[in-house]
Amino acid sequence: MITFTPAFGIIESLNLSNTLATDAFIDAVRPEWEKLYPSAEQLVTTTASDLGGTYDSITEFNAAADRLIANIRTMPRGTWGFIAQRMPTNDVFIDAIISTGRGDVAIHTFTDEPSYAAILGKLQYDEIYAARQQYRAYIKGREVSGVLAANNWRVGTVIHDVKIDGTGYASVEITQVSDAWIVVEATTRSGREQHTYRINPRDIEVHQAKAAA
Repeated sequence: MITFTPAFGIIESLNLSNTLATDAFIDAVRPEWEKLYPSAEQLVTTTASDLGGTYDSITEFNAAADRLIANIRTMPRGTWGFIAQRMPTNDVFIDAIISTGRGDVAIHTFTDEPSYAAILGKLQYDEIYAARQQYRAYIKGREVSGVLAANNWRVGTVIHDVKIDGTGYASVEITQVSDAWIVVEATTRSGREQHTYRINPRDIEVHQAKAAA
């Protein structure tokens, strides 16, 4: 899985992780993204019809696409090319292929001949969207670990007299811990039933005894 940890600072500094709709968020981040992951347009100059060629045969199309991908994937970020397939209906679909700069490529399909700006824009869109999701997971994980540390909770910890989602339990035992949640076995006050929850530890409401007057 590709991680965009270096981009977390951009998202955090703009304070945008949850405040904007997806398209607006990506547009806001894009200028800084280009600085962090710069690209330079370079249309590949591979042989003959592999570049911009139109293929009627799916077998020939796939073979030519594989050659184009192999040529582009190791090149600098922004290196790109495209190849087309004509369907039996005479509809033409164009696969635009661009180097990510990480030893792989991104591929997007168009119905008209694409521009460099269009394929780069789609690459950045996918990357920024993934970075936002990773950042949200990071924040959630930081919150979970913070609650656990503050309460000295870990696997095996038993917490008495609690509420989860408004329901009171005699105790809960933490049985699993992950970056994003914990699993607890909750025992009813009667002691006759147990319920399993996968929750954020902040959702455990611990009863606080009132101080004597």
